[in-house]
Amino acid sequence: MVALRQEAEISGAFRLDQMLRAPVILTTDGLRPVTDADVSHLQVHLQKCGLETLGKDTAHQAVDLRASELAFHPVRDYLGALRWDGQQRVAGWLPNYVRAANTSYSRGIGTMFLVAMVARVMQPGCKADYMMILEGPQGARKSTACSVLGGQWFSDAMPDIDGGKDAAQHLNGKWLIEIAEMAAMGKAENNRLKHFITRDTERYRPSYGRKEVIEPRQCVFIGTTNQSVYLRDETGGRRFWPVKVGLIDTDALQRDRDQLFAEALHLYRHKAAWWPDGAFEEAHIRPQQEARFESDAWEGAIAAWVAGKRQVTVAEVAKEAVFVETPKLGTQEQRRITGILNLLGWVRGAYDRRGLGRANARGPGGERFFILEKYVVPEEPSDA
Repeated sequence: MVALRQEAEISGAFRLDQMLRAPVILTTDGLRPVTDADVSHLQVHLQKCGLETLGKDTAHQAVDLRASELAFHPVRDYLGALRWDGQQRVAGWLPNYVRAANTSYSRGIGTMFLVAMVARVMQPGCKADYMMILEGPQGARKSTACSVLGGQWFSDAMPDIDGGKDAAQHLNGKWLIEIAEMAAMGKAENNRLKHFITRDTERYRPSYGRKEVIEPRQCVFIGTTNQSVYLRDETGGRRFWPVKVGLIDTDALQRDRDQLFAEALHLYRHKAAWWPDGAFEEAHIRPQQEARFESDAWEGAIAAWVAGKRQVTVAEVAKEAVFVETPKLGTQEQRRITGILNLLGWVRGAYDRRGLGRANARGPGGERFFILEKYVVPEEPSDA
């Protein structure tokens, strides 16, 4: 370690990239990740300096320790070096660069998205569990716009999100990750994606590693699609912020990128929120999500049948609305009907303001009734 700290030729060669979460080496071409060959060259160099031969593991440990003493964070350094010129661009970046409609919705989510990017590197692991989705025709430069925003910390090559440590390790060094072809995902894949993007920390044992690591996320996700209807989960869809784009002006976005992030950093430092409040979500976000929801073929029939009713059961809906007899009513059909009832504002197993008591909370077969949410009162806690 003394040589690594004092030898002029190598004392500053190894540094810890806190975005990549790995040691890097300074070369004539700039910084790059340390390789086994670099450690071998270090062993040879130290031997030439008259030091005793270091084992491979010892040399790696020495590099890791010296790198940790010279840690840096490239994205924080990038943001810290920016100087905002005072011109407001963040709120209008979606209308002005990606050609989205200039609305309260686009201005609101556009601001929250850029502030979330800043927040994730300033506070790794902070809640940033929404994903913007750029929707537009092929050739609209959606992926190019994502690449411009993420810069050298962008990725469009996300491994399978069910791939365990492969997916977790891929997040290191990434600030913005594109999830392409949203429309090609089925409902199950949509659900897995929802759970994946809402995680704030990765826990795994790295390849060739001895111990589990805990890594708060420093990235955010952005989706792209050519379609206008692609959300298949009526509950998980609230995590997605759809944006219809035109022909994106990627040159202007590249030109103003630094100023966009300079302003986003200013907003972050002045406590701007990067998540929506309930009123904004209800008034502006939910209608956009509902317009992209791929409705179930049973929805219309069920909506018509339950209209005007005080209470219903899944079995009744199955038999009377969609003509599925009880013997053929499997788990998949029950979940499908439950999802549609929830979407229509019905909730399971609650009391009714109009007099339904505990004895009437279940149907003849023992299953709970569904009641319209607006009539529900909270169940009183038991004395137990």
